[in-house]
Amino acid sequence: MANKTVAYAPLQREQLREMDDYGEYKGMTFTTKTYDVACILPKTLCCVVQTLNLLPNEVEFHSNCCYGFTQISRRVPYGELAGIEKIKCCWFSSFKAGALTSKTEKGAEVPFCPGTGFEEDYVSEIVEELKLRQYHRGDAAKMRRIEQSLRNLRRVEDKLDVIMRHMNLSLPDSNVPMATEVDSNMFR
Repeated sequence: MANKTVAYAPLQREQLREMDDYGEYKGMTFTTKTYDVACILPKTLCCVVQTLNLLPNEVEFHSNCCYGFTQISRRVPYGELAGIEKIKCCWFSSFKAGALTSKTEKGAEVPFCPGTGFEEDYVSEIVEELKLRQYHRGDAAKMRRIEQSLRNLRRVEDKLDVIMRHMNLSLPDSNVPMATEVDSNMFR
């Protein structure tokens, strides 16, 4: 991985907020991406293989040591990935990814440090991709979809009001039972 050159361009705000013709948020579709996140020392000395599989709606972490002697697998939805951050310690680049990040016995988080630790562009790419997917698939994305549905409902109500005015119709009095209210004797 040290010889690998990674072409990385920071995400633009337009990529984060794709809008349709009505100025509404539209979701993005994601393809599956796989990243090798193993540190070079354990990878070389203990045959460690660690991968992050970024699926369309969730992320998987797989760790395999000594040809299957110890295995760890975690699968987490993007909405549960809190605290995605890039970390720079001395000259080493690493990152934390919320629920995917391992913890020591004392509870301290152990960040992912891919390759030799000097692949800053590679780490930046992983962090940006995780943040982008979290933005479009996490709890904030769910709230945007709910807000969009409410705006669409208001548009339909406004159109219905225009149609009713055009046809000289008025809303029923509040004393008149609505169609959604069910008479208890109706089903006897």
